[in-house]
Amino acid sequence: MAQEENHQIKLVAISALAAGLLPTALSRLPEPLRPQQIQLQSMSPENVVQAVLSKTMDLGAVSLPLEHRGLEIHWIGEASCVAVLPADSPLAAHEVLSMELLRQQTLITMANPYRFRRRIDKAFHDAGGEPPRMLDTNTSLIAMQMARVGLGIALVDPFTAMGVPLQGVVVRPIACSIPFFFGLISAFASPLSDVASALVDEIAVCAKILLPEMIMHEASAHDALLQSIYAE
Repeated sequence: MAQEENHQIKLVAISALAAGLLPTALSRLPEPLRPQQIQLQSMSPENVVQAVLSKTMDLGAVSLPLEHRGLEIHWIGEASCVAVLPADSPLAAHEVLSMELLRQQTLITMANPYRFRRRIDKAFHDAGGEPPRMLDTNTSLIAMQMARVGLGIALVDPFTAMGVPLQGVVVRPIACSIPFFFGLISAFASPLSDVASALVDEIAVCAKILLPEMIMHEASAHDALLQSIYAE
């Protein structure tokens, strides 16, 4: 039975992590643990959680919040949002983009007001001044494509920006740190296969390789991180 479990892995993640992180982690598994059958699906954060709770998926990678008693949170990662802009933009000459500079541009970012977008809105509110003009979409990759053709500057998670390279754009850090939090989850009290257990560690390793400045948190930090996200 255990051998059969190790022949397959079912993963679900938000699009940023399904495209920008999980494929690399899968490719780094040692040969004896490399599953013959891989299912990797991209879903909305809410659907990622439901798929893991229903045990139709082995592991899920999803943005915070992760408030559900039926979830086992293995770890939480924190990395800063970045700006993506056309390579020929005058702003590409800046090594770091200030909030004041960004405020004067048309920005493209996520529409979900309960997750990443809330932190972006709060950052501009805290910086003072008029809120910038925002264009909405539901994935970072679409935001980057919109930026590539000159519709604005995309404010996106760093995993899509760095893990899914796009020609014709450049990535720049933002002077004000806007955190992107995500966690790796499985169903509570549900035993993991050897492959899934190895991936819990390998996904964290790959995230740190891609983003050396990423901060890793214990699962117990979840509530405190939520307070930092939603504090007014």
